[in-house]
Amino acid sequence: MIGFGILMAVGGLKNGLEQEEMIILMKIGDEAVAVEWEENESVSALTELLREQPLSIQMSMYGDFEQVGSLRTNPPTK
Repeated sequence: MIGFGILMAVGGLKNGLEQEEMIILMKIGDEAVAVEWEENESVSALTELLREQPLSIQMSMYGDFEQVGSLRTNPPTK
């Protein structure tokens, strides 16, 4: 099971004010995994989905090295 959630953290100063930074946290089982998220429409859509509630995805093997699972909605396509 892979879980996703949003973690809010203070990310430094901008114009003398502390800025909140939103971090998408990915967990596999109980282990947090470091991910460098791209800035694109799919990650933005995932962020909006996670604002509503955390997300857990039941994964299954695909081939010998990949895993796939279903989201509760379709990501944007282009």
